[in-house]
Amino acid sequence: MKAKFDKYWGGMESMNVMIFLACVIDPRYKLKHVSFIIRESYGGGENSIAGELFARVKSVLEQMFKHYEAKASYSPMHNQAKGVNPASEQAEDAYDLDSLIDIHEESEENYNDQSELESYLSEPCASRSDPNFDILLWWKRAASRFKILSLMTRDLLAIPVSTIASESAFSTSGRVIDPFRSSLTPRTVEALICTQDWIRNDYDQTSLEEQLESLESVEDEIVASNTYGNLAQGVSLTLEEE
Repeated sequence: MKAKFDKYWGGMESMNVMIFLACVIDPRYKLKHVSFIIRESYGGGENSIAGELFARVKSVLEQMFKHYEAKASYSPMHNQAKGVNPASEQAEDAYDLDSLIDIHEESEENYNDQSELESYLSEPCASRSDPNFDILLWWKRAASRFKILSLMTRDLLAIPVSTIASESAFSTSGRVIDPFRSSLTPRTVEALICTQDWIRNDYDQTSLEEQLESLESVEDEIVASNTYGNLAQGVSLTLEEE
């Protein structure tokens, strides 16, 4: 466990800063929360590990935003070339009162030459006391104000937080398709793996292990009976030939 921890979190060079950026684009936390967590975890000071790590996170955030900003183009001519009517596009976004308010604020606010990223970070954080907060819904409503940031958020939130799920899938397939079950069809293998996943989701691990043990015992009995039947059939054929 220590080796695994050192591999991914042992040093600033080994850390994947995407997990910090995913926290930054959460409107309940943003950059201030990330700064606080890093300082609490690694100590304060600009020249310390915490200072270097926070500077790296901020640098990657700004570079990533500039990359998306360079790719995106929201000029009227670009929209017309793609056959998009800005008025109709805005009308589609105005699906409820919150979207109408967002569009009104976009037209009334003066960002003082701030970028979308700077405007987003300067706004107050969303309430963290709401247990039903939906970050996807929040960004859907804020997409009219943060067009570039919403595209960046869509890609950031799609990154799996861990590779365990995919690695576990390969391990499971290896246990299902062994040398004695290599003739199973793909559809049967898919049914076995999906059913196993559903059972684990419905029952606790102890109950699942008991069920697997009972199924294995039943399977052993079936194999033994088939082996005995084949052996008996072979003996009878041999006697008939003699």
